[in-house]
Amino acid sequence: MGNFFRKFRLLFVLIFFLITTIIITYPSILNLNGKLIGDGGDNYHQFVFQYIAAQKIIKLQFPFSHTDILRYPVGFDFGAGSESVLIILTGAILSIFSNSIFAYNLTILIFFTLI
Repeated sequence: MGNFFRKFRLLFVLIFFLITTIIITYPSILNLNGKLIGDGGDNYHQFVFQYIAAQKIIKLQFPFSHTDILRYPVGFDFGAGSESVLIILTGAILSIFSNSIFAYNLTILIFFTLI
């Protein structure tokens, strides 16, 4: 029995943290399609970054190239200031195939579980 737990230790830890994440974010888990998880500051910022990256992927451009969607007309170099590339890319790819709000919330829950 001990060998079984050694082999699947990572799976058990992942399931434990997934259940813990669901319990901690309980009210949010019921409405993943309608509202962004967060306090109203950084979540909107992150959501827009995922939107910009998704639009650039759809247009077959580098997702972190220069953009003027924010800070128009000058814009900014999106790749120079992004500190969470993996989270933005995950959300951008998910939002191509689903609702953008759902993709953002799912990304937050996934990375909250893993980090």
